[in-house]
Amino acid sequence: MANTNRYWIANYTATPNFTLAANWADNADGSGANTAPTAGDMLHFGHPTTLAAGLGFGSCTVNSGSPNIAQLTTYEGYNKVS
Repeated sequence: MANTNRYWIANYTATPNFTLAANWADNADGSGANTAPTAGDMLHFGHPTTLAAGLGFGSCTVNSGSPNIAQLTTYEGYNKVS
């Protein structure tokens, strides 16, 4: 199965839960389905296209129940993953 890109779109008022589907989008501009990451996904925090759409400024809390991911990318200027 191919790895899927997931883009963090939660803003400051959102619940910063990693496993909440509403905090993720399948496309960098925030469009597409809202699906929580699953094992093997590639995660993007602070993608320039996401930020330009006014999304993804909120923090993200990753917990021990989060799935094993293939790749996690944070872009310059984003430092809210804990």
